[in-house]
Amino acid sequence: QQQQQQQQSEGGGGLARQPMTEEEFFSQGRAIRPPPPVLGGEGGGRGGSPALLPGPAKWYEKPGYGRLISPYEFHRPLPPLIEAWRSGKLDWHDLVPKHSSLWERYGESKDDKFNFMKLVMKEIAVTDYLTQYHDSGLASNFGKNFGPMRNYSSCNLVDDPCLIHYELDCKANSFCKWHPDTGSCGQIPDEEAPRGCPAGKQPMMLKNGGRLLPVQSEGECRRFVQEKVFIEQVQEDPGTMFYHWWRYFREVHQRITSVAPDKIGHILVERPPNTQFFHYFGLLSKFCWRRTASIPERTCFCEKGEHRGPSAKHEGQSAVLNHLLKELDIKEEIGGPSRVRVGILSRRRKRFILNEHELVEALLKLGFDVQLLPMEEMTLYEQVSALRSCTVLVGIHGSGLNNAILMPKGSVLVQLLPYKLNYKGAFQQVAYENGVKYVEWGLEDPGKSYFHWEFLGPRELRDGKQAVLDRGSPRGGAEVYTFWINQDIIVPVDQFVELIQGALKKGELNPKILGTTPDY
Repeated sequence: QQQQQQQQSEGGGGLARQPMTEEEFFSQGRAIRPPPPVLGGEGGGRGGSPALLPGPAKWYEKPGYGRLISPYEFHRPLPPLIEAWRSGKLDWHDLVPKHSSLWERYGESKDDKFNFMKLVMKEIAVTDYLTQYHDSGLASNFGKNFGPMRNYSSCNLVDDPCLIHYELDCKANSFCKWHPDTGSCGQIPDEEAPRGCPAGKQPMMLKNGGRLLPVQSEGECRRFVQEKVFIEQVQEDPGTMFYHWWRYFREVHQRITSVAPDKIGHILVERPPNTQFFHYFGLLSKFCWRRTASIPERTCFCEKGEHRGPSAKHEGQSAVLNHLLKELDIKEEIGGPSRVRVGILSRRRKRFILNEHELVEALLKLGFDVQLLPMEEMTLYEQVSALRSCTVLVGIHGSGLNNAILMPKGSVLVQLLPYKLNYKGAFQQVAYENGVKYVEWGLEDPGKSYFHWEFLGPRELRDGKQAVLDRGSPRGGAEVYTFWINQDIIVPVDQFVELIQGALKKGELNPKILGTTPDY
C-alpha cells in the first residue's frame, strides 16, 4: 500500500517508480519482517485445513543456550537514536521534549508540582523508548502477577478500602458492610456502624499528630472500631529506599504479629511520604492500610495494638523472611535452586547498563538461565519469586542491590561500580548479614561511561572535566550522589563473562549446582 500511494503521489508524468522488493523493504529497516507461516502435513487436520508447524527459533532459542526467563525480542538494526544511546554517545536527558504534546489537553499550569510530574512523565516516555521496554515485549512479563495479594494491590487505587474484601473479611472489619444485593463490600454508614467498645476497653479518638487519646464519654463517638489499631509514622528514608524500608518493616513485623497474628488489625499511617513499599503491610493485615486523614469524623478505636516484648533485631531476620514467603505462598525447590540463574537488575530511569542485551546473550551462550529484572515495574510477588530463584544477582551501584536480603543463602551478589566511584555503599555488609557472598567489579575505561556533567557546578569544573576524572570521586557528599553514581556504563563482555565465572565459584549454592569446589 505504501508503494502504491507513493507511485500515485508522483503523478502520471514520466516513468513510474519501480516497486521496492520485499528484501529491500525489510533490509532498510522499514519494518520488522514477520515470521512466515510454516505449513505441513497432507492437507493438515480435519476438513483439509493445513496444520501449523513451529515457526523459526527466537534469538534466545539456539542450541546450547540457557533459558531466557521473561523473554523479550531484540532486532537489529536498531533505530539510529537507540543505537547511539546504547553506544554511549547521547545523554538521554537531552532527549526529553520541551514541548508538551502528550499533555496539552490538560492545559498549561503554574503549579510546580504539576509541572514536575509532567517532566517525570516525559522522562518515563523517553527512557521506555530508549530501553525498548514495551516494544521488545519485556514489559508484558511484569506488573501482572500479584499472587495472594491480588486484592490488596488495589488498596491505594480505590477511594473505599472496603471494596477489596470478600464477604468473610468484610464482616470482620468494623469500617465495612457486606451488601448481598451487589455481592460487594463497602464502607458502613454511621447509623449502622458498631456501637460501643467491649467491656473494659476505653474508647480513643485520633488527635493531631496521629495520637490516640481517650475520650471523656462514648457520646463523642459516632462509630466504633473494635479491631486493634496500629499508628505508623513512616519517615522519608524508609518510604523511598528499600534498605531503610526493610529495617523499618522488620521492626513493624515483630510489633504487629506479636499482638495480631490473625492479621485482624488496622494500620493507620500519618502523612505517608511515599507509598511505594506499603503493599508490605498486606503481609501483616487483611485490611487495607489507611491514611489517618481519611478516617471518618468522630471514629473511636477500642484497642491500640501495643507490643510489649523486645524490639526486632538481627536475629529476627529469618523470621521476617519466612513470614513473607509464607504469606506470598512462594513454593521453593527443596534444597534450593537446581540451575544457575543470573538475574540482572535492569534499571528503568537512570544508571543504565547500556549493553545489557549483550550481557544477557553472553550468559545464555554459557548455558545459564538469565532474567532481566525491572524491579520498579514488578509486583512484590514477582520480585520475591524471581529473587528466590537467583543464584547470582548483578546490578550497577544502587539501592536495588539491597535485594540481596531476599536471595537464597549461599548465592552471590555482584556490584558493578561506575568509573572511579570510590563510594561502594553498604551492600557487602547487607549480603554478609543474609548469607550471600559479595563480588564487585569496577569500570576502568572512561570511554565506556557516559558522564552527566550537568550535575556538576562551576566550582567542581573549575579545572576542567579531565581534572575531575583524574582525581576520581570523593568518599561521600553531594558530588558522589549526583554525578559519580549516575553514570551510564558499557560493561565489556569479556570482562563480564570472567566476572560471572569467578562469582560462580563463591558461596555454596552455585558450586553445588555445578558440581565444583567452592572458592572461599
